[in-house]
Amino acid sequence: MFNIYFVHGWGFDKSFWFPAAKYVKQNNLIRSLFYIDLNFFDSNSKNTINTNSTINIFVTHSYGLHWFLEKKIDCVGLLNFFSAPSFIDYQKNPEKAKIYLDLMIKKFEKSPHFVLKEFYKNCGVTKNKFIKKINTKKLLKSLKDLRLKNYKDDFLYLSDKILNVFATDDQIFDLSIQKFDSLMNFKKKYMFVKSNNHAYPYLQPKETALIINNYLKNLRK
Repeated sequence: MFNIYFVHGWGFDKSFWFPAAKYVKQNNLIRSLFYIDLNFFDSNSKNTINTNSTINIFVTHSYGLHWFLEKKIDCVGLLNFFSAPSFIDYQKNPEKAKIYLDLMIKKFEKSPHFVLKEFYKNCGVTKNKFIKKINTKKLLKSLKDLRLKNYKDDFLYLSDKILNVFATDDQIFDLSIQKFDSLMNFKKKYMFVKSNNHAYPYLQPKETALIINNYLKNLRK
């Protein structure tokens, strides 16, 4: 049995994973479910992780992967949705990604609510339930980390435990499969879902739960 830790991405909170978790928690391979909250809004969650456990699996979305890799937490499995160890380097057009993120950071410093609303729209989220009292300091720092940091070594250290999931037409993270193949030494440890929604796990919970359950089943073999 496994402990599952869900980690949301930038601009979201732990409720991002609630819809998919509703379909996952019936899985008899799961002992416990936990939701990490990065406190981008008015929450002040104290995230507790049993780092001594040998049955921990992390399910991350977007920036959540970066948070996880920076913490250097050991695990038996990692299911990564729509991210890579560098937000910039593994996109089809890194220069375009840099310009996009630089502009987003500049706008966020002046009008954070406007940037969040535009971000949700680009993620495919039309009915927004996430904007509350925002923690601009944490959100801005995380954007700058996405712009600058690369966790390649930490990612490769866990590469045998990872399954990566990408969207075919992601409007936020436009993966270069050639660069990612090279990073992973051409081990095909990824799959694609046909979608242009960066918030796919939130918007397509049943399909996401199926991916998670199949991943757990394969780990159990």
